[in-house]
Amino acid sequence: MDYVKIFLQCLSSIAWPLVVIFLVLFYKQQLESLLTNLCKIVERISKEPVDIELGEKFRMRFGNAIREVQERAKPLLPKGIPGVDMPPYEQSQKIVEKTPLPPNYAPPSISSYKYLYSLAEISARSAIIEAWVEIELSVLQLHETKENLSSSSQIISTTIIVGKLAEQKVIGDDTFTLFEELRHLRNQVVHAVDYQPLAEQAKAYIDLALRLVAFFRNLHLKIVEDSQRDRK
Repeated sequence: MDYVKIFLQCLSSIAWPLVVIFLVLFYKQQLESLLTNLCKIVERISKEPVDIELGEKFRMRFGNAIREVQERAKPLLPKGIPGVDMPPYEQSQKIVEKTPLPPNYAPPSISSYKYLYSLAEISARSAIIEAWVEIELSVLQLHETKENLSSSSQIISTTIIVGKLAEQKVIGDDTFTLFEELRHLRNQVVHAVDYQPLAEQAKAYIDLALRLVAFFRNLHLKIVEDSQRDRK
């Protein structure tokens, strides 16, 4: 028996496994880094189509919801461009000229409309969130005047405030529902961190939000007028 030949065959059969083990031990850090990067690339490639699909579904649902709210808002809110040709703003200006206003009243301004529209082109999510803040401010200012509170008083939920206005028949139930729908849409945008609505969808939301702001501000002025009349 040729022992040398057998030894060489055995050595040949284990040579490659030994080389692999040596490479793994010697280049352990480099291999770990390479495998980590490869895993990230594979994960990104596998997830990206899903993210795109989910983003499109989100925008489709959000767009459909906006259109439904627009239809329901038609008989409730004033028409036109907020701060430009909307009749309630013109009416408010006439009231402003002859009525002493509370210090917390913010006069209607085209600047909010222009700013939010510009912001929608950059970040639809931010524009929607800021438009909702405009609604909340108008509700809080209305509440302070109606209840004769100072701006330093404890702030309560705007949902509670608007709900009480509906209970007291100061506003209709449909207006409260509209307020809640806009709040729900805003919350959808806040929680959908990975997806952005389209700029046009954000602009549609802004129009609805600022028209609702106009509604609350005019109600605010009406309360001020009624209060002035009662004092005479």
